[in-house]
Amino acid sequence: MRLEKTAWESRFTHAPLGILAQMIDPGSGDLSRQNVLDVFANRLRQRTMLALRRQAIVAGATAALILVAFPAWWSLASGAAALCLAAVWALIDRRHVSHAPLLARAIALLTTSLVILFAIGIALAAFTGDSRSPYGMCYDSSGRAFACDAAGARR
Repeated sequence: MRLEKTAWESRFTHAPLGILAQMIDPGSGDLSRQNVLDVFANRLRQRTMLALRRQAIVAGATAALILVAFPAWWSLASGAAALCLAAVWALIDRRHVSHAPLLARAIALLTTSLVILFAIGIALAAFTGDSRSPYGMCYDSSGRAFACDAAGARR
């Protein structure tokens, strides 16, 4: 049984979030100055070009397939598109081109909006469901409302 703490244990004894941040980005150094986007950017920069290309292709194809085959699942498609754009951002970030900062910023803004759409879609599906209510309102051919069950029959 050992009683003394290692350097790692004493460093993170009072900082549970520091442990989480260190697990996400082990080589981060000073964690107090990093935000979530810095952590994601560092993790993407550590991946190989081949892995980033594969991620971009697979995630982009998945997003397109979901949108075409299952349009009601648009929130999952936006999440896959965000993964695709994150990989594209990392590929552009690796190349030092004169227009790259502006393009990278545009891709980062689009990725952020897709992540927000993903979160909204998942929240809508979780809190409102995606099927008809068992006690709802239906409309007949003339536009008049009537109470109906889940199958659409009058109650």
